[in-house]
Amino acid sequence: MSSYHLDHLQLLETEAIHIMREVVAEFERPAILFSGGKDSICLLRLAEKAFRPSEFPLPLLNVDTGHHFPELNEFRDRRVKEIKAKLIIRTVEEAIAKGIATPSPGEISRNRLQIPTLLAAIEEFRFDCLIGGARR
Repeated sequence: MSSYHLDHLQLLETEAIHIMREVVAEFERPAILFSGGKDSICLLRLAEKAFRPSEFPLPLLNVDTGHHFPELNEFRDRRVKEIKAKLIIRTVEEAIAKGIATPSPGEISRNRLQIPTLLAAIEEFRFDCLIGGARR
């Protein structure tokens, strides 16, 4: 006879799936932040478990710094095609060109510039909720 006891990871997974379903049910325009990194890959897998076999109910938003390895973007694009999701990409380079983000003189990292780029995308698409993945 099998046990109905959930181990720690199963409990966390179940909780995350429940939260995702509630977010999609309660918000009008939610999205998932998806970079293609390990945290967002895990988040995407949880979303698949939450919504499959139905159509993917929310878009994926990627704020691209332009400093990723090409393989990361190839993986991101391939994964999005596999699950037939909508991918929205906004780039820091585009935000700089439009005056949305302003680099400081000599600034090499684009991490700080992702913030105004993200905020502009939220406003453009009128997202009312973003789901992001981070380690505990």
